[in-house]
Amino acid sequence: MSNITTYIEEFGNIPFSELPYTDGDDFSLNNIFYMPLEKVAPSEFEKTPKTLGHYAQAFYALHHYKMVPAGLVLPKHICRRLVKMSSHRRFAAIKLTGVRSVFDEENTVQFAAATFILPNKVNVVAFRGTDDTILGWVEDFDLLLKGKTGSHDLAVQYLEEAAAKLEGDLFVTGHSKGGHLALYAALHCSEETRKRIKRVYNNDGPGFADDAYLNSDEYNQLRPVYRHFIPDSSLFGLMLKHDNDFKVVKSSVPFLGLVQHDISTWQLNGAIPVLVDDVTAIGKVQDEAFANTIEQASNEDINGFRTILNDTFMATGTENLTGFAKNIITSVPKMVNNYFDHDKDTRKHFWKATTIILTNLGKSAVSAAKGELVYPVARKKNNA
Repeated sequence: MSNITTYIEEFGNIPFSELPYTDGDDFSLNNIFYMPLEKVAPSEFEKTPKTLGHYAQAFYALHHYKMVPAGLVLPKHICRRLVKMSSHRRFAAIKLTGVRSVFDEENTVQFAAATFILPNKVNVVAFRGTDDTILGWVEDFDLLLKGKTGSHDLAVQYLEEAAAKLEGDLFVTGHSKGGHLALYAALHCSEETRKRIKRVYNNDGPGFADDAYLNSDEYNQLRPVYRHFIPDSSLFGLMLKHDNDFKVVKSSVPFLGLVQHDISTWQLNGAIPVLVDDVTAIGKVQDEAFANTIEQASNEDINGFRTILNDTFMATGTENLTGFAKNIITSVPKMVNNYFDHDKDTRKHFWKATTIILTNLGKSAVSAAKGELVYPVARKKNNA
């Protein structure tokens, strides 16, 4: 069975005039956008943007023609795939513009967006998911626990700017947090912009803390063009409130939702995702455990967990997971010292939240083994 790597080889020389934008294209572009193309591409929307092929080669040259990983959990094969795409005319002809990145420690924001202009004048507005930075992972906790971060407003602003600067249809997409932001931006943009949106992709991104959006006019307007894909043991794509909108894609990696989050493990049959009927038992266990944790943990528990997680990692003096892993011998003692710098009350709430998480995982696993798992819990179905 194929994946995005084989898709690039098989379909890479078929022009968009013969084969319009596919799910395989969307998976591929979301994957390669984890490479920091903002290092070589301009942040503004240019009148005459250069091609993806141009910027792929520029990025490769920037790193002295060596394959570099995008991060600790974002390996070198993403860079290889980017360079491979630049040698196939279908992808090399795509134009790239408005490559923007915001890294704001004060407001806990890790945001990136770019627009890929297809030869048929379709504009694919893509939002990046969580990158290798510790700040990005802390923002994920804020998204899940607080419901909104600074990236939400940035996503809406970016989509509106892209719509104002570019002619043609809009496809809005993202993976992980990026998929969540794609849906958010499409829901909160102007009516004029929304009418131009012909497709919205949420690739294993979480829903929203409040399920009121499911009955909104904006969501009902988008439902016919909305595509929500999750892998069969999804960890992130089931979090928070969804309706029954998602399609489950078979992954080449069994069981582990965190590993399956890598979109390159999602199986394709040609350009079409290989779908299965339901998520696995592990996916259901994760879903129920997360939902119960959010319901049972107090705000003090959640804030204590988030505070210690953020502060202990920041105490290591590194900005990203790669740096932490390289210096783990010196980083761990710094984390321990920082942990004990927090007052007893904060440490108590940290451990209470941790206990709730582990307890719920255990209870859900037992329920699944007995066939008593109540599912779905976190997802709200729209019966409209």
